[in-house]
Amino acid sequence: MSFISNVTPSYDELSSQETKVYTFDFTALIIAGDIVSLPTSKLTDLTTGILYPKALSGSVSIMGNLVSQTIFKLIPNHKYRFEMYVTLNTGKILGAALEIFCPW
Repeated sequence: MSFISNVTPSYDELSSQETKVYTFDFTALIIAGDIVSLPTSKLTDLTTGILYPKALSGSVSIMGNLVSQTIFKLIPNHKYRFEMYVTLNTGKILGAALEIFCPW
């Protein structure tokens, strides 16, 4: 599996009252003819070590090489790791991640 190491931003803050769409661009990891499909995402509460799927709103969306997911209703003073994975038409799996802190 290839992993995007230069996600921008690699760290973000999101309050418990905010909703935000996070988008990862997989263009740098694919070659001509590759098609991005089968997106999945997961959100892990790093403070507790437990998956926190109820903060993922709706389903993952794809527009070309851009893959997006909405996150909301985080727990104050918790840190999270948001991961997104896609499978290419070649069977190759790509991933990206960032950390999110909820200050209040």
